[in-house]
Amino acid sequence: MNAARPSSLADRLLCWLLLTAVCCWMVRAHWEEVDLPWKFQKVQLHEQALANEAPDPYQYKLWTISHALEWAHETSGESLPNVLYANTLLSLVLLMLAHHFWLRTWVGTRTALVGGLALGALANVLFLTYAHHPYEFWGVAGFCVLLRGVERGWAWWMLALLCLVTGLVWEKHALVPGLWGLLQLTRGKPFLASLWRGLVMLAAAL
Repeated sequence: MNAARPSSLADRLLCWLLLTAVCCWMVRAHWEEVDLPWKFQKVQLHEQALANEAPDPYQYKLWTISHALEWAHETSGESLPNVLYANTLLSLVLLMLAHHFWLRTWVGTRTALVGGLALGALANVLFLTYAHHPYEFWGVAGFCVLLRGVERGWAWWMLALLCLVTGLVWEKHALVPGLWGLLQLTRGKPFLASLWRGLVMLAAAL
C-alpha cells in the first residue's frame, strides 16, 4: 500500500520548520563565533562611527545602521552588546526569508529549501573566519529582494526606491540595474526607456 503524498500545507509547514531551525543554527553560530569574541571591537567600531572617526570604508557604511542602533539602545535601555545581538538576529531572519522567496521565484519550494540549507552551511563556515559588520545581512537581504523584484517584473520605480534603501547599508546591489536593463532588452522593451530608467536605478543604488 502506497503512502499518502503529504499535502501542500504539510509541505509548507515542514519547509518553514526546517528554515526556522537553520536560522536558529545561524544565529547561534554567529553568537559563538562573532558576537562574543568580537564584542569589544564591535562596540568600539560603533562608537567610532558615531564620532565620525571609523576607518574608511566603514565610516559611510556604518553611519545609518550605527545611528539606528544607538537610537534603539537609548530608547530601549538595553546594553549596546544586546542591541547589536538583536540586530544580528533580526537581520539573519530577514536574510533567510528574502533568500527563500528569491529562490522560489526560480524553483519550487522544496528546491528553495535546499538553497536555504546551503545558505546556512555557508554562513556557518564564513562565521569562523570573518567578523561580519552590523549592516551586511540587511544589505544581502535587500539584494535578494531586488533580484526577486527584477525577475517578477516589479515597476522600475519600485526597484529604484529599493536600491536607494539598500544603498544605505550596502553597495554590491549596484549590479542589479545592469541585470534589469539586460532583461528589459531580452523582453523586447524599448531601448531608450530602459536605458534612462536603468540609469535612475543605478544612481539610486550608488
